[in-house]
Amino acid sequence: MRFVQYIPTGIPNEDGEFPGRNYTVGKVIQQLYDIRKASNPKLAMTLKLLMNSTWGYSIKKPQEMKSKHYEKVDNFVERFSPFVLKYEFTQGQSGLVTTLKPIVEHWSYPQFAKAVLDNYNKFFSEVKSKVKVYYENIDALMTNEEGYNKLIEMGMVGKRWVNSNWTKFSPKFMSSPSVSTGAYLKTGQK
Repeated sequence: MRFVQYIPTGIPNEDGEFPGRNYTVGKVIQQLYDIRKASNPKLAMTLKLLMNSTWGYSIKKPQEMKSKHYEKVDNFVERFSPFVLKYEFTQGQSGLVTTLKPIVEHWSYPQFAKAVLDNYNKFFSEVKSKVKVYYENIDALMTNEEGYNKLIEMGMVGKRWVNSNWTKFSPKFMSSPSVSTGAYLKTGQK
């Protein structure tokens, strides 16, 4: 969740960059994270799931259709035929009608997802410019002993607050034929 910081705002320029940033979502996520750390396990799990759903909701597609049950399907179809996609009688004259929505409420912002991915890429690009990274995924990386020691020097291993964010990587040591002393590191925020 460390990469959820803001939602870009305004009209993008020709390079696709937005002029403003709304940091409210980052503040809310940080508050939820703080509450999660200080709460009981059941509330902590609920908050974790809520925060994780932020990402999925941010990239969902708008719902352009709706289905509703009507008592008199024929009357509805006759009146709103340009918007009717399909209908099905369920009992007598009543049935289910699927229509195009005249107004599509769409509160997910693709620029939010882009901002999250930009923050992720910025963070891991900085790390990869300083240490040898053998493997990475959204919340972890694998490096060698030298890289691990460099991350310690940078203050990125262990429980620490830097700029009001967890910058912790938790070490998970392992050995493999290709990496004699490997460290698999996970980011602190889950």
